[in-house]
Amino acid sequence: MKAKFYFSVTASRTKFDERQNLVRGQTFFHTAALMFALLLANAFLADNGIFWASPFYTNVLIGMAAFCLCGLELALRGAYSPVTVREKVLFATKTDGARIVGPTVSVSTLLAVSVILLVIVAVEFAHGAALIENAALTDTGCGLAIGVMFLAVGATATIKQVTEGKRVMREIKDELERQTHS
Repeated sequence: MKAKFYFSVTASRTKFDERQNLVRGQTFFHTAALMFALLLANAFLADNGIFWASPFYTNVLIGMAAFCLCGLELALRGAYSPVTVREKVLFATKTDGARIVGPTVSVSTLLAVSVILLVIVAVEFAHGAALIENAALTDTGCGLAIGVMFLAVGATATIKQVTEGKRVMREIKDELERQTHS
């Protein structure tokens, strides 16, 4: 038996519900407050002659840290996307069309893996380029940190999506069983 793979996007994209809008507002407030605190801490450190990252990447890393924590909070609180799991499911069907495998893989995870692989290749290409020099992250170290942040958000969103997908699939299966027994 060969399996057929296809994407099913049957339902139209919906708007965020009221709970998701509230969570998103709280999360964006947390992100703005965190970014302000990180920028203030960075200013104090720089004023005292402490530089923790390459000058170009300092503010980029601060922004990425706030962005990634925002993404983690949105993913964990179920407000990352208005698209429900039922709308984004990768189906693997047997010839009789009876088997559903599970949710799709997050694009952010694939992006993060590619960024980390590019950094690893860059380190190998540079024949041992340092991640830290003079007690500060180098450009390569900053690239690795950004890759790890993207990976954290992507992996969390994917894990949440998979567990939510399994729950939805159980609900669908239970609903079908109830309908067949009625």
